[in-house]
Amino acid sequence: MNNITASVSDISGMSTQIATAAEEQTSVADELSRSIQHIADISERASGNADQLSTTTGEMAQLEARLNALVNQFKT
Repeated sequence: MNNITASVSDISGMSTQIATAAEEQTSVADELSRSIQHIADISERASGNADQLSTTTGEMAQLEARLNALVNQFKT
């Protein structure tokens, strides 16, 4: 009977450890999910900034061409 009681106690302890480990894994998985979402948000903003930079660069190139044309008018 003592062996059965000891085994039940051991199993109960193991079950508690498993439950604690499962809770910790859930917590880590939640944190990982939040981190991945944060990275996705940053990537999306970076992509938007790159698009805006590309547009601005194109506008600057057009302005440069217009300015060069105006300067060339004064040279001739």
